[in-house]
Amino acid sequence: MDEGEFMDDDNAGFQVVDYRQPARQFNFGYRPRDRDMGQRNRQWNDRDNYRKDFRRDGRRYGGRYDDRRNQIREASVEVGDDWVLLEEIPFSTLAKCRMDNVPEGETVRECGSLEYYDKGSERISCKMEKPLKRFEHRAFHYVTTIEDPVIEELASESTGTVYATSTILALLMASTRTAYPWDIVVQRANDMLFLGKRDGSQIDLQTVNETAQDQPKEEKNASPEEKINTVRHLAIEATQINQNFSQAMLIEGDRYKFPNANPFITEGQEEASVAYRYRKWKLDNEVSLVARCEIDGAIKASGNDEEPQFLVIKALNEVMDPNARQITDWRGKLDTHRGAILATEVKNNGAKVAR
Repeated sequence: MDEGEFMDDDNAGFQVVDYRQPARQFNFGYRPRDRDMGQRNRQWNDRDNYRKDFRRDGRRYGGRYDDRRNQIREASVEVGDDWVLLEEIPFSTLAKCRMDNVPEGETVRECGSLEYYDKGSERISCKMEKPLKRFEHRAFHYVTTIEDPVIEELASESTGTVYATSTILALLMASTRTAYPWDIVVQRANDMLFLGKRDGSQIDLQTVNETAQDQPKEEKNASPEEKINTVRHLAIEATQINQNFSQAMLIEGDRYKFPNANPFITEGQEEASVAYRYRKWKLDNEVSLVARCEIDGAIKASGNDEEPQFLVIKALNEVMDPNARQITDWRGKLDTHRGAILATEVKNNGAKVAR
């Protein structure tokens, strides 16, 4: 007997027995209150859809908050009908652009003077506070590229082919994170390009909550009571805080002086602690970038003959928006949870921090 016949004979008398009880069947008859229950369910479904529509529009149920990220903002410059579109670069494409192996830059000119950093300022805390001093008598300058006399002189010597300021370059590099309108002016002279800004441009201002869920309102959309917390007013306030903070962290008096004086100071003005280093990068055989870089202070070197370290001093300021979804009390958490506050600022001010 082969194996196949053995298996057939063995299974011939085998039966499967199901000991499970059959499932009970329920038959629901019609009851008068079923109609009321159906109407009630439809009412609850309509109410849920109503709430979903509110959330889909970016507003909390009840209409208290509106999604300011979706508000339409006016362009920084009006595009004329006679303008010809040469090329359009989406932010998604721009975010992928990068340059590997950036060459080391060289300093071609240094101007201005710097006060030295006060290390005692590092002991300031919420329990040992210090009022921020105003430096209204000191002059701060935001000169565009084409009006810089030093860049004009360097261009006459053919030092580079592209000229810009560190502010404009930082804006271009962080442009994919911006939410507010901006524009720059590109001027060509012979084989040289100058990246500058328009008169009245706001790209030098420190934006506030630009990438936050609760962005500040535009002035035209705000009530008289809300105008103090609009985009431009908050940016001016943050810029003034940065100006005063950059000077308050320094020791007044002794200065480190560069070979050339501040090119923008005029007679009768008190010079702020600021210096300009004009740096050059040779990107390839045809393109050389020259940028005016701004620094705020210096740290004394240990040796007398050594050059000091240079600083760029910036400040993040607390904004108390009564209409914000979530408010963090800096005074209560800054000493113990500064990392969490910094993470929130990176989220709400992604463009400013990146710049």
